[in-house]
Amino acid sequence: SLRPSVRQPDELFGYGELLRSVHPDDLPRMRAAVQATVTTGEDYAIEYRTIWPDGTLHWAAINGRLVLGRAGQKLRLVGVSADITSRKLAEDDLRRVNETLEERVKERTFELEAAHRTVLAEVAQRERTETLLRQAQKMEAIGQLTGGVAHDFNNLLMAVLGNLDLLRKHLPEDARMLRLIDGALQGARRGAALTQRLLAFARRQDLVV
Repeated sequence: SLRPSVRQPDELFGYGELLRSVHPDDLPRMRAAVQATVTTGEDYAIEYRTIWPDGTLHWAAINGRLVLGRAGQKLRLVGVSADITSRKLAEDDLRRVNETLEERVKERTFELEAAHRTVLAEVAQRERTETLLRQAQKMEAIGQLTGGVAHDFNNLLMAVLGNLDLLRKHLPEDARMLRLIDGALQGARRGAALTQRLLAFARRQDLVV
């Protein structure tokens, strides 16, 4: 059968029984507190675990004082005790809730930091893309302008080349004039080759080497 959970009024409970009721892990601390009060005369205040006759664990809060005689001799310790088990259990529950909350806060903070890094990476990628797009648009505009100028200049050169060819065919056999016309034709052909490269840059036609 189970032992009674509380001690009976007529049951002996001296200092030895008190020490045996204290949880073994708390006993050194409890005895040190008692000894400090006996040595210094300071009030005694401590919380420790006790084991009841039925084996259950309970918390006790003890407040005591050293009683001195008229001659200053140490007579006894007096005090009061209270069962604070409910408060300790509530504190344990609160501590666990706080630990859980702290862990959740850490997890959420980590998630937010990861999301922030992702957003920063996406912003950086978008900025790089926008920069490349602006460069591509500039190159496209330059290409369009270059292509238009090169196309018009090529038409002018074709007319010049055609007229020079006609002029060379109809001029008399004048060596000096023929050299001048050949020089003009050579320069016009070089200009035509340049316009072809400009047109290739403008993506109007393939560059043929």
